[in-house]
Amino acid sequence: MLDLDKIRPSPGWVVCLALDPILKSKGGLILSKDMDKDVKSEGVAKVVAATPKRKDDGSLTDAVLSPGDFIVYRGFLRFANQIGDLFGKDKNSQVFLLNLDDVLAVVEGEGSIGLYDEFEIGGSNV
Repeated sequence: MLDLDKIRPSPGWVVCLALDPILKSKGGLILSKDMDKDVKSEGVAKVVAATPKRKDDGSLTDAVLSPGDFIVYRGFLRFANQIGDLFGKDKNSQVFLLNLDDVLAVVEGEGSIGLYDEFEIGGSNV
């Protein structure tokens, strides 16, 4: 089993845990059952580990993200940098590496986000 505490990203990278979309909206709409398998342009994830970027002079910038932050990211990148095996004994395609430049936003507070509010921040989805 993959131990996330043992993964330390290089400068400018983030280890993320993708959130599973909910399949029924608060209003009772049943969302597509394949929604979690589609490659979307954006996704929502919880930060597991993050490092600041390296400047041109070699020094590090101030930290932008912290473990536990929720972010919106360019979703199609998740599959390019996933950690773990999709089909082997690990089967952990939810964990992936993300470049800090591909973080679109940090989500603060609790609530729902997404076109159909399919990602719930806070509460039981962490």
